[in-house]
Amino acid sequence: NKLESLPAGIFNKVSVLRSLHLSNNKLESLPAGIFEGISKLDGGISLDNNKLESLPAGIFNGLSSLTDLYLDNNKLKSLPAGVFGGLSSLQRLHLSIRNLEPLPISDGLWSLQYLCLDNNKLESLPAGIFDGLSSLRMLYLSYNKLSCISSKAFTGLSSLSQLDLTGNNLPCYHPSWPSFATKDANLEPCLNETHCDSGKDSTSIATTLIPTTTPTGPAPRTWTLHSDYLRCRLRHKWQELRMNNTIKTGGLGKLMVVDKFEVWLCSYLDSCAGPRNAFCYVYDEEEEEFIPWGLEDELMLS
Repeated sequence: NKLESLPAGIFNKVSVLRSLHLSNNKLESLPAGIFEGISKLDGGISLDNNKLESLPAGIFNGLSSLTDLYLDNNKLKSLPAGVFGGLSSLQRLHLSIRNLEPLPISDGLWSLQYLCLDNNKLESLPAGIFDGLSSLRMLYLSYNKLSCISSKAFTGLSSLSQLDLTGNNLPCYHPSWPSFATKDANLEPCLNETHCDSGKDSTSIATTLIPTTTPTGPAPRTWTLHSDYLRCRLRHKWQELRMNNTIKTGGLGKLMVVDKFEVWLCSYLDSCAGPRNAFCYVYDEEEEEFIPWGLEDELMLS
């Protein structure tokens, strides 16, 4: 028979365990504080291949000697904030859950060396997402829905030696990522810095515009870049940029909230352009690069 539930207090008289195996059952939930009676657990807890839909906040509190945790193949879509807080000895964390969307990493996992997040629904990795994981050596992120990874996402992972990014929706790879990363063979280098903040169907670039009153129509107040445009990169030769019939430029000047965005450029020859619809970039003076903006018709520049 397979377990469908565990009674509260079942481990109250079990103070010391080497490991706890609860894999391959039909558990849908766990009582809050179920592990509180265990004062020492030096090995691992296996909860993989169950039907867990949620975990109580603080369920792993007090298990400071735990080294391995398996949560693969459950129905978890998210995890409570700080759910792994206090697991200072944890070395291996298995989270190939299939439905996980937000990344549940928190401070305190100083000893973590292995992290598996394969086969989830992660869409982006912002800068600093792995801060505090300086001992991490192996990171697996294959077959998610990643369409944006910040150029600074892996900063601080000084011990990392394996990184798998295959099977995602990445438009390019950034040179700042570890050179040993395994990725899809057809990816080209990103020419610009990448800054991403996950959304349902888009990646938002943290830039805000003041509504314009130009005759050509208002620019949107919040600049949100559709995920289809993440692959767009300005790759024209200088001779092409001088062709007035294929390129148009303009200045935004005081229309911008911040001074670093003042010039835009639209190209009918761009790989992201549509039929008789130029694709436009705006110039970031601080980073000295053109950032994808959108199609000319969408921006009402024509």
